[in-house]
Amino acid sequence: MKKVLQKKYLLFSLPFLFLFAVIFPKLLGHGMFIDGVLYATIARNLSQNIGTFWEPYFTKTIFPFFYEHPPLGLYIQSILFSIFGDSRWVEKGYALALAIFQLLLISKIWKNISNKKDLSWAPAFIFVITPIVFWAMANNILENILIVFLMIGTLFIINGCRAQKNYAAIFYGFISAIFLLLGFLSKGVFALYLLVFPFFCFYFLDKANKSKAIICQISLLFSTLILSLPFIFYKKSFDFFKLYFENQVYKGLVGDREISDPHFEILRALLEQIVLPVSLCLIIVLFIRNLKLFNFNRTTILYLLMALSSSLPLVISSKNHAAYLMISLPFYALMIASLFLNYLSRFQDWCIQTKYGAFLLYSLVITMTFVIIILSARNYNRVLKNAEYHDDFTMQGKMPLENKLISFCPKWMRGKGATKMMASNLARDYNISLSLNPNHQFRIFLLNDPEACSIPKGCTLFFPKNPKEFAIFDCREISSIDSINGENEVLMDSALFWNDGSKQQQE
Repeated sequence: MKKVLQKKYLLFSLPFLFLFAVIFPKLLGHGMFIDGVLYATIARNLSQNIGTFWEPYFTKTIFPFFYEHPPLGLYIQSILFSIFGDSRWVEKGYALALAIFQLLLISKIWKNISNKKDLSWAPAFIFVITPIVFWAMANNILENILIVFLMIGTLFIINGCRAQKNYAAIFYGFISAIFLLLGFLSKGVFALYLLVFPFFCFYFLDKANKSKAIICQISLLFSTLILSLPFIFYKKSFDFFKLYFENQVYKGLVGDREISDPHFEILRALLEQIVLPVSLCLIIVLFIRNLKLFNFNRTTILYLLMALSSSLPLVISSKNHAAYLMISLPFYALMIASLFLNYLSRFQDWCIQTKYGAFLLYSLVITMTFVIIILSARNYNRVLKNAEYHDDFTMQGKMPLENKLISFCPKWMRGKGATKMMASNLARDYNISLSLNPNHQFRIFLLNDPEACSIPKGCTLFFPKNPKEFAIFDCREISSIDSINGENEVLMDSALFWNDGSKQQQE
């Protein structure tokens, strides 16, 4: 019995071992998706009282008032900066912690709904091996905290729909509304799909109390409305969300910003993301050699409806980044695990009860453990992303320049997103703001490129000593502006900054 339990624990460890094998080594190196750097910068600024909750601050010239996303997720991260100080390990540790919470919550939802509770490792494993999932987990994007809030809200809705007392259904609906609102305050309208979950539970949740599911649905809707009222009547939050809906939501719907792919391309992206976990499940089907064990029951339909309710609305927007699928992928993972439940159960029994299965299981665990150790040692303090910045400004020591406005050449506005990459990392490390004004004392130039701006005479190399692509020059002799004064600075076009090279950077 002891050996059986040990093997079950090993199975449960698989998603976490994969998480550490794929994500942890990335976090040990230098470089992160630019949006994640931007969010960490704003959070760090909040921890240092630069900006406020309703007026988050990025730099003096780019997003001095950041209204692109609601601020709660950034504020939560800022608390960690307040506790642990200004270190890149803060956003990396935060990203890892959220990834672990996501896997635990998906397993918890499975245990609350499925009769095969010992298979709780399966949906978590299916989720974490989805490419966009482990990419998002390592890159500090806001979908990570949103998933945590929505999964917790989902657990309360399940309890509310199975409650025996009216007051319990009302209470669970109210608590789920709190987490829905927390999700909305972290990532905006993406959180609203949770509103339909009690409706689906009414028809498809096993052991659901029909009348209590209705009460929970009403409680969720009414509580969400009541809890939203303070944010409507408080002027600062109202002004923030007015800008958020005008510039982020509305423009995204009508195609005025961040157009990456045609509307229905998000469905193709979805198929690309789930092909790996589905393929692994199909391999198990071929191993079992029985095509009559698919489990398309009420629970599978419940997961599918929740997944569709959070992914199909993306079709109406022109902003079709694959990362937006993150909020639906926990339910696609649960749906896939439920559909292949009988096959996964037999595979689990084979791993536990046969020597060949045990050999495969132990081999997987040992192999992933060695992969974690080897990749972690290999990636520690290496440049893994944004090499244009880190090769010059991280690997060559700390730059003796902080809290400045420095000039840059607009010809960086090219396909590789050099401006966004440089602006985000300089703001993160040195609280430096890039300025379109060409006359500041310190100026940054792209080197060895015939299309780049030439370096004026009278400028001397300031940092680094051995530049590869970018360098900061001291142009004191020809400067006409104090590089600290930013009151008369022209703001950089935030839409151009936000769109520039984001797709290439993600790839």
